[in-house]
Amino acid sequence: MTVIQRGNAETGLSRMIATADYPFTVLDGKPGMSKLALCGCLGTSSTTDRPWAQRPETLHEVGSIYTIQGFDLNYAGVILGRV
Repeated sequence: MTVIQRGNAETGLSRMIATADYPFTVLDGKPGMSKLALCGCLGTSSTTDRPWAQRPETLHEVGSIYTIQGFDLNYAGVILGRV
């Protein structure tokens, strides 16, 4: 279990996020990350009405400054720039 997963289990609302200077590509007309080595993909698409940070499946994704705006995370893992 990662630190972020443990924080989410204990206090809720914990996610991985990346800064804007992480290498972006555009996929299907939406911003996305290229070469994401640590976790899934940039959490920008949604098939539900719930915001990215509130969906349980996004615990294994990495968000961006766009997907995390408006949320006060209890724990945040941050990727600074290039990996």
